[in-house]
Amino acid sequence: RSRSGYPSPSRSGEMTAFKYRAARPDGEHVAGVLEAATDAAAARDLSGRGLFALELRAEQPAAASRRTLPSADLAAAFAGLAALLEAGMPLDRALAAAEESAGSPLAEAMAGARRRVREGSGLSAALEAEGGVPPLVIGILRAGEAHGRLAQAAGRVAAELEREVEMRAQVRCRAARHVRNQQRRDKRHP
Repeated sequence: RSRSGYPSPSRSGEMTAFKYRAARPDGEHVAGVLEAATDAAAARDLSGRGLFALELRAEQPAAASRRTLPSADLAAAFAGLAALLEAGMPLDRALAAAEESAGSPLAEAMAGARRRVREGSGLSAALEAEGGVPPLVIGILRAGEAHGRLAQAAGRVAAELEREVEMRAQVRCRAARHVRNQQRRDKRHP
């Protein structure tokens, strides 16, 4: 931990989610979540956005321990999100559309992510804070955000998740076939 009580950067370069309350130049207060290596980096990020930090604290990783969202549902949501972003729809509206077409746990995560995005978080930080999204997804989205290619990153996420779902189905099918074959052999040779 640093002297300010916020986490110090890890040796592996991991980012920490910081919850903030800040003031805009017009005096309006905003709140949100952002990712940074240190509290000082988070404060610099806010300042770079024209915000004055009133409160800044590291979020506990409790959200990550919550439910894991189904890969098939995530794949469908990100495929839709990618198409909407490619068409030029703003992120918060695209998230609202994904939220409407998603099932219950995913819809809740999308709603929370949309709220965090409206408060100033990036999509990767918002989804990471909501929990249930695989680290690979967060990493791909973070890279897309860093290079201004979020729509393409969302498309890649959808493709990776679809591949994962297909692979799991093949493994299940092969395992079931193996069990059936074993049962047949056992019946023939008691």
